[in-house]
Amino acid sequence: MIYYPSIFLRINFVLEVSVTSPGPIAISIAGFDIRWYGILIASGALLALYISYKRAPIYGLASEDVLDIALGILPLGILGARIYYVIFNWNYYSDSPSEIFDIRGGGLAIHGGLIFGFIAAYAICKYKKISFIDVADLILPSVALAQAIGRWGNFFNNEAYGTETTLPWAIIIDGKSVHPTFLYESIWCFIIFIILSSIFNHRKFPGSGCMSIWTSVCAREVPGRRIKNRQLDDWFLETSSSYKHSYLYRFNRIICISLEKKRL
Repeated sequence: MIYYPSIFLRINFVLEVSVTSPGPIAISIAGFDIRWYGILIASGALLALYISYKRAPIYGLASEDVLDIALGILPLGILGARIYYVIFNWNYYSDSPSEIFDIRGGGLAIHGGLIFGFIAAYAICKYKKISFIDVADLILPSVALAQAIGRWGNFFNNEAYGTETTLPWAIIIDGKSVHPTFLYESIWCFIIFIILSSIFNHRKFPGSGCMSIWTSVCAREVPGRRIKNRQLDDWFLETSSSYKHSYLYRFNRIICISLEKKRL
């Protein structure tokens, strides 16, 4: 059970809020369960695709190209997300290899989805002879929005919560007050969607702000970091805790400088 404890407001009264997850199953049809997580992931992906499709002409791209790229990104992104998750939870899956292919049982990592998705997008752009940088500028804001929506699947699954806290907006899981980490990440990704959309709509040259902002988002440690899937999360947070001194930051700077010189 997840619920929010009493929240004390400054206007001298107490607002009691109780939020309980309805569970991971949205509906069952003939014994086949349709989960909220899947509904939210699909909704986020479709909304991202719609926004990118409509915005494509602004970036000098054909809307049909967006559909072609999406057909490559979506399946390979799911595959990459699963592979990434399995690799960093190999101690479990090495003993249960039959569950590696059981995606419905849970286990997708956004980092792997982004890696495989961008590889797919790059390959398609090369094949169609269109600018990968323009495509990246187009889809990155929508990816952030899709992540903001999909993150709420963790609420229905009662997962991706943080460490213990005494903050008034803590959620209660197993009798302990913990950070609603999924909520933090969702809000953060939505803010990034707004920022990136604003920047890219007024970009000075292709790729401006693209790599620098998005990679910095990926390298941020969310307050009250998750306590589930710690093998993956601890590795990622350790590699990103000193972002300005990391290889990711240096790679990011090289990309931005190269794009700037190309523009000049």
